[in-house]
Amino acid sequence: MGASSYSPARTVIAFAAAPLVAPMIGIAYLAYNAPVGAPFDHQALAVFVAVAGISAIAAYFGAIVFGFPVYVALRMQGLTDFLWAPLMGYVIGAGVISLLLMTLRWDPDAAFKIGGPLGAAVGAALWLIDRPDRRGVMGRESRKATRTAIAFVLAPLVVPLIWIAYSLGCDYWPAASRAEFLIKGAPPLFVIIAFNAYASTFIIGAPVYLFLRARGLTAFWIAPAIGFAVGILVTAPIFGMQLAATVVGPLGAAVGAVLWLIDRPDRRAQ
Repeated sequence: MGASSYSPARTVIAFAAAPLVAPMIGIAYLAYNAPVGAPFDHQALAVFVAVAGISAIAAYFGAIVFGFPVYVALRMQGLTDFLWAPLMGYVIGAGVISLLLMTLRWDPDAAFKIGGPLGAAVGAALWLIDRPDRRGVMGRESRKATRTAIAFVLAPLVVPLIWIAYSLGCDYWPAASRAEFLIKGAPPLFVIIAFNAYASTFIIGAPVYLFLRARGLTAFWIAPAIGFAVGILVTAPIFGMQLAATVVGPLGAAVGAVLWLIDRPDRRAQ
């Protein structure tokens, strides 16, 4: 059978499902090593939830921020053999977990024993779901669609990164408190803000952006203007217009600007 025409839908499903392997393995490992007869109380449940949550966050972060661009680069070069997926997964998993462990002042060697194998498992699952070896050649239109997908994956990260950088730069932070915030406060803050940024971008921003692009409205100023409007729309009804117009709106404009700079919709119309 010949290779089928390329469609990004299966790749999206693969990147949505494959990172779930990491928390599943973590929970299975805890269950296998649990003492025989040990009660499953609230404390044990909290440990299971913490392991599942941390491994899921690390897996999705590594897969989306690092794995997706690497996957696309290899896919464009025709490097679609199975070996590449777990190999790159191991490297990315070890790197992401190394950063996390160093931040928490744990043993960095555990990154190669935990993060690497989990990353390799995620990479293998991704390959088995997507099966890039059976896909057709990624043509010009597919590359454009992939570039748009990369833009929507990376652009919302601007919001938590700016927010955390601003929080660390405030003058009222003593040095010790700033370090404590970076270790304990920044990770959950990053997750919460990133979740809201991605939700706003995909639910509201993406349909509007694609609608305008289809009609040739691709000037640069439109993207930050739409981002500003989306930020106000999702914030003003809950937190008031002042916060929406002075904080969230400009952050939305930054997302729109970064998205436009990555996707460059003005060049598609040429």
